[in-house]
Parts: sequence; structure tokens; C-alpha cells
Amino acid sequence: MFNSLKPAYTASVFATLMLMMSNAQAANVNYTFNGTVDSGSLLSETFSGSFSYDDLSLTNLGDESINLSTMSFNFLSNSFGLGNADVAATADFLNGVFLGVNFSVSSFDPAFALISGYGTGFLDDAAFAYDTQSGDAGYGSINFQQSNSVDAPAGIALFGLGLAGIGMMRRRVNG
Repeated sequence: MFNSLKPAYTASVFATLMLMMSNAQAANVNYTFNGTVDSGSLLSETFSGSFSYDDLSLTNLGDESINLSTMSFNFLSNSFGLGNADVAATADFLNGVFLGVNFSVSSFDPAFALISGYGTGFLDDAAFAYDTQSGDAGYGSINFQQSNSVDAPAGIALFGLGLAGIGMMRRRVNG
């Protein structure tokens, strides 16, 4: 009797594992970025860096900000990190769409900030801004590149286990 239930049992186990896997989200999302100052006395200066965040709390509904877990920012031969930030640095989203990063440092001359496209809802509107102690200010363009995201290991393991189980059941039924 169990032999006649094997295909149904296998299908139900596989379906359950697939449903569980669909709920798995990437845990750590990593980006690199670079840009060029487009105006002011620092015209043509470049900047670059990287950051990461854990997106497990991302709901993909409305406006959301997630605190960055790492940040590395290189500008004018200096390196900055989360410890230099004026307030908690965040990755901003609108309905799950990445809009950029908010990160500001005022303890350096020039004071500077990465500004997300939060106000407009477009990543293309993300920018770099600076303001020197002498009163000069300017803006820059920024490009983000997702470098990798690490899938939840449990989801991958469940999917692999489901496939292995189906393979073993097919082998037993056919063999």
C-alpha cells in the first residue's frame, strides 16, 4: 500500500519544500559604488566604496529604510565607515526597489553626504553632495552595482533535499 502512496507523498514533500524556499530572502546584500564630483571646487574628484545590509526585514511595501551593516567610503585619500556617520546610515527602498544610500559625515572638511533617491522614488536621483568650511558646495553623480547577495542557506538546503528525495524515490519506484 505504501508503494502506491510514494508518488503522492514525494509530490507533497516537494511542494512543501518549494513553498518554504519561496519565502527565503537573501540575508546579506552587498553593493559597490563609485562616482565623480560634477560641480564646485572639487570638480572631477572621484569617490568609491562598498556597503552591505541585511534585507530580512524588508517587506517590499511602501517606503522603507534598513540600517547598513557595513560601509566603506573613500574620498580625497581618506577612508570613512559607519563610525564616522552623523546618523545611522541606511539603504532606502520604495516597494522593495533600491533607491540608494543615506550616509553623511560632517566631521571632515568638506562635509559630505550620499543621498538616496528617496524623495523622488528613483535610484537615478541618488547623489553625492559636499559643503566646504569656506562655503563652497557641489554635487556628484553616483553609480551603484550589486556585487552579490547570499541566499538563505536553509532555502537552498531545503531545495536540494527535495530534489534528492525525488531522485531517490524515482530510483526506488523504477528500480
